[in-house]
Amino acid sequence: IEATAVEEFEGILRSNVVSAFLCCRKVGPGMCERGRGRIINIASIFGLVASRPGAPSLSYVTSKHALVGLTKELAVQWAKTGVTVNAIAPAYFPSEMVPPELLAREDFVQDLETMSPMGRPGEPGELEGALVFLASDSSSYITGQTLCVDGGWTAR
Repeated sequence: IEATAVEEFEGILRSNVVSAFLCCRKVGPGMCERGRGRIINIASIFGLVASRPGAPSLSYVTSKHALVGLTKELAVQWAKTGVTVNAIAPAYFPSEMVPPELLAREDFVQDLETMSPMGRPGEPGELEGALVFLASDSSSYITGQTLCVDGGWTAR
């Protein structure tokens, strides 16, 4: 914890939690007035579990846990309005945070094989299905949930 600068911690919280709060605050009331809406926050498996020992991710993990809490609280507050609030929690997917160079590193591949029962990173289409489902009418009775898209990582 001593290695984490307060400015970094605050910046990650602003980026991952405050920004989601501001978006929900902007669109949520209109959805509530219309009696219909879907909010889907992008959390992470690290919003449900801690990172591996030695990984310097205190700010990130804390912020994603807070985002899961924001999701649950808004789901409860808006439950009777027709607005659902859920989150998806991906594991590792190719992205700006997980570039091809990282996916090619032997130590990273070994971590994935150890931590994820499927032993591989996710593919972009595997996130799309979760998003489409939570945005659809098929999920109208689901709120306050975090759907893990993680190859079984959090099943352990």
